[in-house]
Amino acid sequence: MFANSLDEKAWSDLVPALKALPEGLRALARLECGSAGVLAHQGSVPQSIFCVLRGELRLVRHDRDGHELIVQRVVRGFVAEASLDMPAYHCHVMVAARASRWLRWPMAAFRQALAEDPNFQTAWRGVLAQEVRRLRAQTERLMLHSAAERVLHYVACEGRSGALRLSQPRNAWAAELGLSPETLYRTLRRLRETGRLRIEAETFYLG
Repeated sequence: MFANSLDEKAWSDLVPALKALPEGLRALARLECGSAGVLAHQGSVPQSIFCVLRGELRLVRHDRDGHELIVQRVVRGFVAEASLDMPAYHCHVMVAARASRWLRWPMAAFRQALAEDPNFQTAWRGVLAQEVRRLRAQTERLMLHSAAERVLHYVACEGRSGALRLSQPRNAWAAELGLSPETLYRTLRRLRETGRLRIEAETFYLG
């Protein structure tokens, strides 16, 4: 039960759309945790929708040679929302190799709540709009030629008032930026040495 399994207000503050959940969905939510594994397989009929509270869930595909291709990383918010109106999951939904917590709902109940509850529909449009903005910024960032430009763009767009607290391992951040870990580390060092970026532990400040 959502209300009995966690501090509802705390998680709703982190993921505002949870505040608009109809009572029926609150009762159906399951709190789960883990540090690895597949929650849903690509090509299977969608049975669940997920919301990350802590840690990281990923949407993953594999190429012909079996190499893992990460389509999306989610450290807070909904996952597999694109499968709401699809006959099959378009990716594997996987737990990253670190401690994570998430909520799970039955897909059918989630669809029904969206069809019947106007307030939830409004909140859900906000979720989708935020995802569009995120994807637009990511696309813009990956078109930048230099590693330094990508790092600074990420801090400016994903942080607040020129400051970003990194919520994922640096190796994962490098992959999201389309860089090798070695390139990211060299770039951070140069940005710090030239005063364009101040780094305190895992918090980054624009210079």
